[in-house]
Amino acid sequence: MKAPFSRRTVLRGAGVALALPWLESLAPRAARAQAAASPRTFIAMSFPEGATGFWKPQTPGSGAAWSLSPILAPLANVKPYVNVLANVGNYGPFGGHVEPSNSNLGAALLTCTKAKPNVPTPGVVTVNTSVDQVIAQAFPGRTRLDSLQVGLSTLDSYTDGLPAPCSRSISWRSPTAPTYKLVDPQAVFDKITGAGGLTPAEGNAFSLARRAKNRSVLDYVLGHATSVRGQVGRSDRPRLDQFLDSVRALETSIQASTSPACAVGARPPESFGVSMVPPDYNRDNHANIMIDLVVMALSCDVTRVVSFMLDDVRSDFVYNFLTMRQFTANGSTPAPGNPAVPGLDGLNHAGDNNDGHSTVCLWFVQKLARLAEKLQACPTASGNMLDDATIWFGSELHGGNEDGLDLPIATVGKGGGRLKTNQYIDFAATGRQTERLANLYLTILRDVFDLPNTTFGSGAPFDRNAVPATASAPPNAYGNGTEIIPEIVA
Repeated sequence: MKAPFSRRTVLRGAGVALALPWLESLAPRAARAQAAASPRTFIAMSFPEGATGFWKPQTPGSGAAWSLSPILAPLANVKPYVNVLANVGNYGPFGGHVEPSNSNLGAALLTCTKAKPNVPTPGVVTVNTSVDQVIAQAFPGRTRLDSLQVGLSTLDSYTDGLPAPCSRSISWRSPTAPTYKLVDPQAVFDKITGAGGLTPAEGNAFSLARRAKNRSVLDYVLGHATSVRGQVGRSDRPRLDQFLDSVRALETSIQASTSPACAVGARPPESFGVSMVPPDYNRDNHANIMIDLVVMALSCDVTRVVSFMLDDVRSDFVYNFLTMRQFTANGSTPAPGNPAVPGLDGLNHAGDNNDGHSTVCLWFVQKLARLAEKLQACPTASGNMLDDATIWFGSELHGGNEDGLDLPIATVGKGGGRLKTNQYIDFAATGRQTERLANLYLTILRDVFDLPNTTFGSGAPFDRNAVPATASAPPNAYGNGTEIIPEIVA
């Protein structure tokens, strides 16, 4: 009698382990008779410098009653999974507007807590554990990596005079421990597939030796894969073959890419990858490979929690690989003469509806769409991986005013059936007038991941004596997360 397989069945060999995708043959009989619940995943994907007016859809509604905006148009193929949330703010940690905005709001983006200097240790700040890490730490050991942090930052952008973690990390493992991102695709690949029992130095040597011999990671596990293939059902064999082919193709693309080369030895948490790019570096290619790696990590069940910074929260990067587009309320078209896009931070101050900033925002959404569509293409026991995912997508500030009210925020994915989707909600039209970002995170923690948290973040409630009389934010903008957002709960 054949030994039963489980969802965590892996292909093993030479210190490398890859979990198989969901296969019908590996599911228990009960799961084949009725749709089984698949693992729920969380991805926080941030972009810098806010958005322009072309971000917002024209009319709130659900289903066919609302349409994607010009900037959000790339999400057309996954619109049934999308929530666009207007007038969500992060005033709670600051009691109002805060300066400098980028880094202050950046440190609070997933923590909803104001970064405070740690006086005994210069350069260290105290915030709060970020929402992604609250989820990851609630389920220790369920996957080989509790969480994965990736990003694209290859430029040492200005940090507003605050400690670097406020600008260069959105994930905080503890109030004083930022979880820095990896920007090197080879390092991310090695982290996903690397030998669990090796030290970092040994793992680097192993990975470098494998690449030097031009041997795919799957060459090590091919024998086991052949054995597994002989024991799965006929309908699953094409899916298993496709999985193996996709991983091999991904490794080939990484080896051929122009991304920063993998460094041997210790990886400095702030400077690795910064200014270490070849002359023909291509940010779009870098982003696509990172997205493919994230999908690989999730589909192989290496991790279920990811943070992905499309750039540092203040970006001096010049997005001149993009061609300027002209935006109207109805869409966008290539600008005459195909001008290149200049630096993002300057564009942020060039007007609420300038085409350059809108063009970069469109590119950010295109990367979100790529991630979502690839997850949608991955089958699971209960549908596809986008059914099981919650992708939070947003920026630390509104736009050119550098304010923490009315942030550009969207979610993609149904959270394992826990989230209502396919809607544009403007909280300014509700009795609450605005919604706190901390309440959005509390809703995800409680209703998607069944965690017992009753609050999130660290914000003072509205105080008429403390808040200036001229402040435009309604009282509900202040305070920490204490309430579930009913409009998005299924």
